[in-house]
Amino acid sequence: MAVRAIFFDIDGTLVSFKTHKIPASTIEAIRIVKDKGIKIFISTGRPKSFITNLKEIEHLIDGYISFNGALAQVGNDVIFMKELPKEDIRRMMEDATTRNYTLAICGRDKVAIHNYSHIFTELFVEGLGVDSVDLNDKVEPLLEMPILQMSPFFTVDDEKLIMPKLVGCESLRWHPLFTDISSRGIHKGM
Repeated sequence: MAVRAIFFDIDGTLVSFKTHKIPASTIEAIRIVKDKGIKIFISTGRPKSFITNLKEIEHLIDGYISFNGALAQVGNDVIFMKELPKEDIRRMMEDATTRNYTLAICGRDKVAIHNYSHIFTELFVEGLGVDSVDLNDKVEPLLEMPILQMSPFFTVDDEKLIMPKLVGCESLRWHPLFTDISSRGIHKGM
């Protein structure tokens, strides 16, 4: 028998940008689909630790494609993971320090903020409902773990200055004030 599955994005699809909640009608529809034996997967640009707004349906979810495709899990089993090149991470951190922009460094299980400014709070905490980042966490210990994504808070023009230097990465911009940087060839639609 063939496996049947449905893949959902989070922001603006399952979860409202205004309420940061899943509508009751959507929860019920997912329950009905699950009862019919269809697998439920989440496909998102969010790091796994940023997925804090699906509590009402967590028990129904079979797996995740997160970090724009850099991490794929079925249950707790990792079936695919693609790290960013370490030299590109260092290069981007140096650029963020030099040009003074905020950079979210996204490890498999944790996110730390390099060169914090209020734009992170405004766009991610207030705008997307992300409440899982401790702003006191240091970036350096995180760099010992796999880094799957970086999110610099800068404009398209700023992006054009650094991206040619990040040879192992590509930008997946969906917002005018920040972008997601993933390993080349990685995107959630893979």
